[in-house]
Amino acid sequence: MHLSRHAQVRANQRGIRQTSLDALFDLADVAKPVARGLTVLRVSRRSLACAAEQGIDTAMAARLRKLAVVLAEDGTLVTCTHIHGGKAKSYLRPDRRKFWRA
Repeated sequence: MHLSRHAQVRANQRGIRQTSLDALFDLADVAKPVARGLTVLRVSRRSLACAAEQGIDTAMAARLRKLAVVLAEDGTLVTCTHIHGGKAKSYLRPDRRKFWRA
C-alpha cells in the first residue's frame, strides 16, 4: 500500500495507526465512488461482526467502524479520516447510482 504525502500527514494528525489501515484493507467490504476517479473504502457492521466472531480485538473493531480511506485509481491512498459529523452521511449512505455496484 502506497500512502501519498497528504495521507501520511493526515494519518499522523488524526492518530490513525498503520495497523488500523492494514486491518481496514483486509476487512473492507464497502467501496463507494467519489469525485474524479476516487473511491472510499470502509468496513461494514456485518464484516466487523464476522471479524469479531473470528477473534478480532474489540478496540480495533471500534476504530475500524469509524475509519474511512480514499483511494486513487492506481491504488495510492490519498487520505484517511474518521467518519463523523456531516461527512458521515456521504460516506455511509448507499450509492444512489444504479449503474455502479461495489
